Amino acid sequence: MSKLKNRLRNLPEDHFSNFSPPLSRLFLKIFGKIVVPLFFNLEIKGKGNFPNEGPLIIVGNHEGALEAVLMGSFTPLNVEMLAGSEFPQEKIVKVAKALYGCIPVKRMFMDKEALELSLYILQNGGVIGIFPEGGVWNVGEMEPKLGAAWLSYYSRVPILPVAFSGSKGAWHKALQFKRPTLKINVGEVMPPIDDVSEDNKKAALKEYSQNIWNVIDGLVPEKSQIITNRKFDLQIHLKDKNGKARNLPCELKLIYKSHLSQFLHNPGIIKLLNNNLQMPVEVLKDLENYHPAREFYEATASILKYLNNKNPYLLLYRVGIDKGLKMKKGIEELSKLAEWAKTNNLLIRITPLYEYDLPEKQQHVIKTKQDEFGKWI
Repeated sequence: MSKLKNRLRNLPEDHFSNFSPPLSRLFLKIFGKIVVPLFFNLEIKGKGNFPNEGPLIIVGNHEGALEAVLMGSFTPLNVEMLAGSEFPQEKIVKVAKALYGCIPVKRMFMDKEALELSLYILQNGGVIGIFPEGGVWNVGEMEPKLGAAWLSYYSRVPILPVAFSGSKGAWHKALQFKRPTLKINVGEVMPPIDDVSEDNKKAALKEYSQNIWNVIDGLVPEKSQIITNRKFDLQIHLKDKNGKARNLPCELKLIYKSHLSQFLHNPGIIKLLNNNLQMPVEVLKDLENYHPAREFYEATASILKYLNNKNPYLLLYRVGIDKGLKMKKGIEELSKLAEWAKTNNLLIRITPLYEYDLPEKQQHVIKTKQDEFGKWI
């Protein structure tokens, strides 16, 4: 810890170059306080739980873009927010981040520079805002990351849990004059994790991170319905250009088809690949029809090239190491299958099966059609 403190004392001045001038941030806070009540029904509970000053780490759930706006505008403190920076982003997000001045963080691994800057801010009485889900691609199903717990442990700064509700797609509803409801529930301050031994530190941070998340989850006023007994499967259909069905060779049968199906039923990842990274994966969004095998090969080859050469952590970060590696195996199998089908001028149709129970409604659901990512702003 002493080495880390020395490094923080010697941080170069350009560590602060990502912060916007105070006037632009003040303008955004005032703009948010005026615009949000005009377009939305805003309900805030527990506002008295905010301390009068820092240091403090504000931790919230993340299902859309408006949580950042709400945290920045309706927190009675000046919040320095961590924001992902490893992918190209929508123009409106780029402009907002530039005006506000966020701390850029590469979410795929331990971003030491972002963590050190955050520690420096906390040690000087500042306030950090963080969303431990790390994104909005799989809302309610993602494990919280360790960043908030890590910062609290090393800075000895408390956590303030905040739950947001109603933000996903809310801005688009507001533009249709529907005036959707946004809710903010502010919990009670959680003390930093107690001192733990080096041998047990990682497990202790993980437990503390989960405790933070459990508190936030308990504060969420409107939760999604509970889903149990999830099962995934996948069917491959082949035919030639004359419409005659073709069988898949035994050596090309998919072993990781359930994980491939889970990948295809993840609209957030497909959207990221298609819109943000500009990959030719449109065919993966239209699986109800037959397509030339060439299109599936180009889609899977571009994904694998990116995973192998540029960002091997893309899937691992979003769904976990074991599941992410198996998803990649499934993509590799589909790529080999598509390459064989391409040389034989075949058409491919994929049916990804997603089966689950809704205990509250006593329903059993079988889905073959993919969900759309939807409006997240």
